[in-house]
Amino acid sequence: MLATPYPQQPGAIVIKLNKAGTDKMIAWTKDMASQKDRIAMVLDGVVIDAPVVYKVPLRDNFIIEELCEPGEVNCLIAALMNPYEMPVVIDDKKTAIMNKLRSIVIPRIDFEDVSLEEAVHFFRLRAAELDIKELDPTLKGINIVIRQTRPGVDGKGGHEFGRINLKLENIPLAKAFAAVAEHTGAVFTVDDFAVTFQPKEEAVKRKE
Repeated sequence: MLATPYPQQPGAIVIKLNKAGTDKMIAWTKDMASQKDRIAMVLDGVVIDAPVVYKVPLRDNFIIEELCEPGEVNCLIAALMNPYEMPVVIDDKKTAIMNKLRSIVIPRIDFEDVSLEEAVHFFRLRAAELDIKELDPTLKGINIVIRQTRPGVDGKGGHEFGRINLKLENIPLAKAFAAVAEHTGAVFTVDDFAVTFQPKEEAVKRKE
C-alpha cells in the first residue's frame, strides 16, 4: 500500500493498493451503502480514521478526504505507511468486545451539543440494556473509558474534545463510536477490557 498527499485537493490523501490489497478491498466494500457506510482503519488496535465510503466498491486507487485538522494528513500517512507493531493474535476477550460493537444496535441517537463524557454515559447505559445475547448480568454492556492528556504544571495543555451534534437511527455501536470520534476529534481503541476514547494526536504519539 502507498499513501501520499493528493496535490489537487488540500486535506486529502491518495491510497494505492497492490492486487492482493485491491481484491480484499473490493470484497470488504462491495456490499456497503454508498455515502452512508464507513470503513474503519485500525492500526495496532487504534481506530485512526473512519471515513464515509462514497463509491463502492473501493478498488486499487481511492481518495480519503476531509482531513481538515492541522497536521492530520501527515499523521494519517505516517500511520498508514508504518508497519504493524503488534502481532496478529486471536484474543477471546477482545473478540467478544468487537462482536458486541457489531451486534449491539442503538435504535436512536439524538445528541445536541453533547460532551464526550455525556455521550459515553449514554452508550454505557444503552449498551447494557441492549446486550441481549450476554447471559451473565455482570458482563452485559461494554466498558468505555476516556483517556485524557494531562495538563502541564501551569494547568494548560489538556485536550478539549469537540461537542457532539448527531442524529442517527438503528446504528451499531462500532459505527456510532466512529461518528462520535469524528465529531470530537478523538479516536477509539479496543483492548481486552474496554473501549477507550483518546485524542487523535495522543494515539499517534503512542505509536511512535
